[in-house]
Amino acid sequence: EKKRRRLEELLADGMAVDGGYGDSGDWEGRWNHVKKFLERSGPFTHPDFEPGTQALEFLLSTCKVLVIGAGGLGCELLKNLALSGFRQIHVIDMDTIDVSNLNRQFLFRPKDVGRPKAEVAAEFLNSRIPNCAVVAYFKKIQDMDESFYRQGVALDGDDPEHIQWIYQKSLERASQFNIKGVTYRLTQGVVKRIIPAVASTNAVIAAVCATEVFKIATSAYIPLNNYLVFNDVDGLYTYTFEAERKTVASIEERTRPNLSKTLKELGLVDGQELAVADVTTPQTMLFKLHFTT
Repeated sequence: EKKRRRLEELLADGMAVDGGYGDSGDWEGRWNHVKKFLERSGPFTHPDFEPGTQALEFLLSTCKVLVIGAGGLGCELLKNLALSGFRQIHVIDMDTIDVSNLNRQFLFRPKDVGRPKAEVAAEFLNSRIPNCAVVAYFKKIQDMDESFYRQGVALDGDDPEHIQWIYQKSLERASQFNIKGVTYRLTQGVVKRIIPAVASTNAVIAAVCATEVFKIATSAYIPLNNYLVFNDVDGLYTYTFEAERKTVASIEERTRPNLSKTLKELGLVDGQELAVADVTTPQTMLFKLHFTT
């Protein structure tokens, strides 16, 4: 009722136009940005994908999505999903809004401090995006019963015993494959999916997550089954690659004998430039050799 009165006020002031779609909220052209992917072939869909209207109808009327967390990353993801055609969205978060959240968690306002994040996020999206039906749960994931959320063995990222167990297993696997650099802190960061609390980083990660949800829900393309590198030190650079164990001798194994040789034995001379390149970084690094006596 509140939204209806507000719409009437906007129409009366000439700030909105009635597209003839009644109370459906789906005005003409609203989903054109989604239809470009789903209703015609193109470079952004899989060659075997069959364009049509069914995928968008599924998003708007049937598909349900569960978002865990309504913080910096969750706010971005909820917004992206709602604007991409997902209407039946459920969000779970056990936290309340703190004044320190307001600089990047844009679904909240100063008046919301102290309130549950999930509830405020749901109210904001439902009031701003027509026909969006976000359902909030102010609780932990493990508080939900199996009929709502099917889960296997519960892994608590805040439980030191759980992290220690994973850390020990990681060390065993690292030793088996001769992987260096495994630490307790790194293990904890991977398990808890710790992301720097920077608005731009949240936006990028949320965009990638929303894209994957869109691909899975519509079958428009194969989901990401590899690693994504994002570098914004100098411009924007992304690279995806699949990590797999090589069956042939690696470059490291083939060049290991060179580690015992001097630079001169390798044929390098004073003043020579070396270029070091890798596909996971956007630029080639140049080094100039300067021999000292």
